[in-house]
Amino acid sequence: METNLGFLTSPAGVWSKKNRRRRTVDTAKTVRIEQGTVHESSLEDGAKSMYLDSASRSKPFQCSVDALQQFYTRENAYVANVGVCSNTLAKELAFEIDQARSCIRSLINGDSESEIVLTGGATEAINILAMSWGSSFLQAGDEIIVSTMEHHSNIIPWQMIAERTGAKLKFLNISPKGDLQVKNLAKTINPRTKLLAVTHVSHVLGSVNDVKSLVDYAKCVNVKVLVDACQSLPYMKVDVKQLGCDFLVGSGNKLFAAGGVGFLYVKKSVLKSIPAFLTGGESMFSNVSLEKSAIECGRLEAGFPPAAQVLALASSVQKLKSSLVFESAPAVGPMRNSPQVDKHSALLSQILLEQLSDVPRITVYSPGPDSRPRVPICAFNVDGTDAEVIQSMLREKGIYISAGTHQAIPLHRELGIESSVRVSFSHYNTVDDVARFTDTLKLAVDELPRSRSSP
Repeated sequence: METNLGFLTSPAGVWSKKNRRRRTVDTAKTVRIEQGTVHESSLEDGAKSMYLDSASRSKPFQCSVDALQQFYTRENAYVANVGVCSNTLAKELAFEIDQARSCIRSLINGDSESEIVLTGGATEAINILAMSWGSSFLQAGDEIIVSTMEHHSNIIPWQMIAERTGAKLKFLNISPKGDLQVKNLAKTINPRTKLLAVTHVSHVLGSVNDVKSLVDYAKCVNVKVLVDACQSLPYMKVDVKQLGCDFLVGSGNKLFAAGGVGFLYVKKSVLKSIPAFLTGGESMFSNVSLEKSAIECGRLEAGFPPAAQVLALASSVQKLKSSLVFESAPAVGPMRNSPQVDKHSALLSQILLEQLSDVPRITVYSPGPDSRPRVPICAFNVDGTDAEVIQSMLREKGIYISAGTHQAIPLHRELGIESSVRVSFSHYNTVDDVARFTDTLKLAVDELPRSRSSP
């Protein structure tokens, strides 16, 4: 069934220009992370290259780079083996990792450090959940709901576990406003549904989903909920208690840290019931014999953790927590539970969409500035031009963006397109960066030959 995507119907601006608000921005009053990221390279003309693909991989904070370097250069770092050795070095490293776990728990307001499973990334986290919880609690005839805007990492693992267990995969379509809504979920969910897996923020559209309402509805029929928070954690307050979700994943390479690290949050009451999936190592066994080993439930980590990456992630999380600034949420009214987006990020998003509306011959696939809260991630196409051509033209000007399907083929098919250009800003970007991007895009569009259908 084809979705009526109303927010895509007008090219070169998805909202009416007469309603567009222009403003003078006092950048001194906006809050952003000025320092602490690795530096950009310079172009031949002296200008700085500009990285605008943070939805794919954020630039690491300098504190994260320092944490990695300190770990590998400090004395005897290599010989400290967490959970195996009882020497002082191992105990010190174990304490640091426990502190890092506590830092991650604090970021999402979890109840206990035991709810935080350290992983090699968000993709691995979802796979661990699918193979552990999914293999144990899904059976033939059960249903899993995922949305059509998901990253492939939150689709393929559930396809595989559905094939193994005999469960059925169903899909939650996006609304005409470009987000996920309860009224569409109500048409999809039923007593056979066991899991709802949804993204908090679209990594293509930048739209913020009302996950709390989705969770509340799912809980009415006893459905477990997984939230992919990879794109929301860098920009928003994420509170697992407020959301009410059972599972949540995050990624270090979106949180201004090293790659190859992430985490899986599992609500404590659920974690106790999940059999161990990865085995080996010291911490998950109460007794080991040649005949049989006693494995504790709820243990989803095995072996030596990615210690350096975990410590670097904790360093970035601490900096991020101290840097985000939010508007006060109203105590009453329909917006009292509205997701809170960092003020600087919300400003960049607003300015980006306003300025994109002045670029000719483009279709923007993201909701307009007067819709729900959103983050500064936006997808678009230039009429009659491949996304890769626009990417190449901007790269020649020192602007790095993304082109393709962004690991979201189902979403692109729902939008009726093969690929798109995506630009994504973060805390280290400024309003001036937005202006440089849109000005450069206008010049690139002017250089393109006009199609017969173009005005």
